[in-house]
Amino acid sequence: MLRLLVLGICMLTRLYVFAGDKDDGKQATRKHPHGIHRHNFELFSGGTYFYGSHQTTLVTVGVDYEHRFRDFHNHFGVGLLADYEFKNDKRTSETLITPTLIYFPTKHMKVFIGIGCALTGQRTLLLWRGGLGYEFDLTEHFVVAPTLSLDYTSHYTALVYGLAFGIGI
Repeated sequence: MLRLLVLGICMLTRLYVFAGDKDDGKQATRKHPHGIHRHNFELFSGGTYFYGSHQTTLVTVGVDYEHRFRDFHNHFGVGLLADYEFKNDKRTSETLITPTLIYFPTKHMKVFIGIGCALTGQRTLLLWRGGLGYEFDLTEHFVVAPTLSLDYTSHYTALVYGLAFGIGI
C-alpha cells in the first residue's frame, strides 16, 4: 500500500512538473535569465550515520532530480531523491526513495523536506527526510553541492551527509 502511495505521489509530481514546461517565448527554455537552471540532475556520494543502539556509518550513493518553478520566482520546487545504503549483506541494504518539496531562499541554497519509503529485502518503512544543501557553481552548467539531511523512520534516525555533483539544464 505504501509503495502505491509513493508511486502515485511521484507520478502526480511528474505530471505537474512537465505540464508547465511550455515556453511562452518570453524566457529561454533551458535557462532562467538570472542564471538559474530549472532542471537539475545530481549524483550523490556520502555517508549515513545511524543514531541509537545501531551506531554505525554506511557508504551511501544516490541520484537526485530537482525542478524549480518559474511561477514563484524560482524560490520553490519539487524533487526526487533515490539513495542506496551499502550494508554487509544485500538483505539489509536499503534503497530510499523520497519525493521532496524544496525551498530556495537564495540562488544557491536549498532547504528540502519529503516523505518517502525505505525499502529493504525484509520490510518497507515510512521515511521522513529533511535537509539542506548549498550549490557551488563550477561552470555555467555544473555544480558541486555539500548536502546534509536527517532521516527518520519508526526503526531509526540517521544523519546523511555528502557531496552531490550535478548538471543544470
